[in-house]
Amino acid sequence: GAQSGIWVTGMGQVTSAPDIATINGGVEAVADTVTEARSDAAEAMEALMAALTALGIEEKDIQTTHFSIYPEYQYNREREQSELVGYRVNNQIAVTIRDLDQVSAVIDDMAEAGDDLVRFNGIRFGLDDPKPLETEARKLAVEDMTAKATDLAENAGVSLGDLVYITESFGASPRTFEMVESPALARVDAMDSAATPISGGELGVTITVQGVFNLE
Repeated sequence: GAQSGIWVTGMGQVTSAPDIATINGGVEAVADTVTEARSDAAEAMEALMAALTALGIEEKDIQTTHFSIYPEYQYNREREQSELVGYRVNNQIAVTIRDLDQVSAVIDDMAEAGDDLVRFNGIRFGLDDPKPLETEARKLAVEDMTAKATDLAENAGVSLGDLVYITESFGASPRTFEMVESPALARVDAMDSAATPISGGELGVTITVQGVFNLE
């Protein structure tokens, strides 16, 4: 029947230091007119991009993730109504860093280049190619599943038969990120300002498998 045999779940987890980081940030400008706000944001973004180029970040590793222009309103208590006070331009990018020794320098140089208009939304650490870790985690998951089935059969006093069904229950989604929220990260004023300390920590890839063994 459908419920015959031994049904078991196995899990494999492998950890590794990350080898890439992605910084999410950009510039935001507010001014009386769209033209002025857009111009201020464009100027700050040009400086920011020049700083990234100077650090050797390739163009393919810089991706625009958000661009918006919104009217800015403020509530006037005397008139009891919202009034247009200007326009807000927001331009965000995702920067992939392949040399983790550069992470602090990228953050500090972006902050200096963007000055008061710079914004940081966080940093994500990951693996450029998680497949080798997934392969190892999958192997460990199958070993774990088989060991559990063998143990169950021995404890139940039955003989374990062939594996007749196996599936990855939850896929091979690598849990390869860790967000480090950056508050305002105010402008870097002096040459002797301390570098921003960033730690990548460790990442884990977890794979779960489910299998069914016959009983002999």
